[in-house]
Amino acid sequence: MAEINSETKTLPQGMKEHCILISVVRDEVMYQRIVADNPKLVGYEKRMLDNRKENLGIPTRYNQFLDEYDYTQPAWFVFCHEDMEFLQDLSILCDVSHDSLYGTIGVTLRRGIRDLTLGLWGREKNSNKDGTGCCWIGRPVHKPHRVLTFDCQCLIVHSDLVRKHHLRFDEHLTFDLYVEDFCIGAAESHGIRSYVIPINCHHYSFGNIQPRFTEQLHYLQEKYKHSRRCYASTVGMYTIGRNVKGRLKHDSGRIRDRLKRFLYQTKQTQSGHRIVKLLRIPIYRRKIS
Repeated sequence: MAEINSETKTLPQGMKEHCILISVVRDEVMYQRIVADNPKLVGYEKRMLDNRKENLGIPTRYNQFLDEYDYTQPAWFVFCHEDMEFLQDLSILCDVSHDSLYGTIGVTLRRGIRDLTLGLWGREKNSNKDGTGCCWIGRPVHKPHRVLTFDCQCLIVHSDLVRKHHLRFDEHLTFDLYVEDFCIGAAESHGIRSYVIPINCHHYSFGNIQPRFTEQLHYLQEKYKHSRRCYASTVGMYTIGRNVKGRLKHDSGRIRDRLKRFLYQTKQTQSGHRIVKLLRIPIYRRKIS
């Protein structure tokens, strides 16, 4: 069982309801700096799900939290990565319904006469782990904007909705696409909608597509092959679910930065290596002296 560290349950300033940030942690130093000690989140409860000794899948850790929670204590659950920094408080949650899912960045799929257009919504800053290589991705929103799925970096859901529908994460999806699955499953089984909300944030990661991602994508596509509609993922901008005829294209004006990073990326790892990637595939690696 993951170690769970709990903080105060005093309501933060500007919040009408309790709010808990839940993070699966491997890099405690990063988590402490980005989440636990974030001055914008003073008074929010944080749950660190320690994954350092036994590296279980993130959905397994999240489900442990959901299975153990006391649902007589209503709260917003903010499932966020250890490298996800909120640049403002979360008081916007006072103005949204308990009946939907929320995130900071998500994808839409618009059908035209002959093609399908993928769009990325929710403006956020991205960088390497050390803060280098900063750029902005996504299209800004000024009010809740409906999307199909969110990136795994952040999912916000109210405990009342979890309790009502017994929502859980698919533990087959160990480290990829588990939030996309959560959104699709909620929509298909319960008609629950997903919305990107305007929250300034900084994600210290560009993501990394590994062979595991492809395997889990195939699993998800098979799982929802009979879905009522077609969905998509933010990572790689892949379609998921029922096939829809038509050419697939990207709205280049909205996701140009993300596509550039997909084609070429250079980063420095915590172990002191410089890595160059083409199409997310490492082609060069050198130890920095």
